[in-house]
Amino acid sequence: MGRYKNASMEAMYRGCLALACDVKSEFYNRDGSPRRGAGHRCAFWDGYAGLKRSANAVPGTLSWAAFNAGREMRRRSRSIKG
Repeated sequence: MGRYKNASMEAMYRGCLALACDVKSEFYNRDGSPRRGAGHRCAFWDGYAGLKRSANAVPGTLSWAAFNAGREMRRRSRSIKG
């Protein structure tokens, strides 16, 4: 079972997590630093940064799913580091 009942939201959430795992994806610059530039990437990186609120993430929209994917990626990366 996924995080969202809405298929589009679930696809955005899973897609962001997949892209964040690939340093050659649109989520990263060539030097490996976070690439913001687009709304969904900004929302993702705001979530990853641990922000409580983001002007880039509106609840109920695809940007919100990206924001929550960033939060999840942060949680996963912290659990791996110990």
